[in-house]
Amino acid sequence: MLEPRHPQTGEPFTELERVLWRFRMAAHEATTMWRGFNSVEDVERDINSELMLGLTNQCLIIVTKFREVWDDFGSVAKDDPRVVLTRRAVQPLVDRIDVWPGLRDFRNTALAHAYQDKAGKLVPPTALIRSGAAPTFHAEIILLMQLVVFGVLAVLLVFDAEYRGIDNTTRDAEQLVPTAGPGIALGSEIDRELRRIAHKVQAGLDRELGVTPGGDMMEMFKNALRPRDR
Repeated sequence: MLEPRHPQTGEPFTELERVLWRFRMAAHEATTMWRGFNSVEDVERDINSELMLGLTNQCLIIVTKFREVWDDFGSVAKDDPRVVLTRRAVQPLVDRIDVWPGLRDFRNTALAHAYQDKAGKLVPPTALIRSGAAPTFHAEIILLMQLVVFGVLAVLLVFDAEYRGIDNTTRDAEQLVPTAGPGIALGSEIDRELRRIAHKVQAGLDRELGVTPGGDMMEMFKNALRPRDR
């Protein structure tokens, strides 16, 4: 996939433009999540805790994306003195995110990667939360995601002219239009497709290993899928 180029010059983005573009991508994701939460009358009441887990995990991924771009933003300070001044002004917002020292590790071990640290040590997804190094409460996570929006806004207010030149290249992120692919499209198709695949796997387990689904393991997974009392 080709990288976007400057709409007027056709040239590759400068390092500053690359950072601004990435900031805007994070803000697009964060505002989408924020808009979704705003469409619910009472988040704590109307979204069950299981679903909220997935939503807030996605919020934290967005927050860590912003934090990564923020670090890269500092690397272009040599090219524009406004970078240092902007970072100084916006630093209180970043400091508020950084009250969670394990946020990046939580992203790397539990959110974006499969429960191992860099050394290959197994890390339960709750380990950093229980230690107080990563956020627990939904309200805190939603706040951090909202801070991303204001952080990006602050940066783009300073670099308005530079961003305006590349704004058109970010518009595709505003509206995700579903496209045809190898998957299903309708909720009514889910059960049929899931059963089709499950039957194939069941036949394969029986054929290759003589294993028939059932017993305590089967019941454990069935119980995990039952709705819990709220």
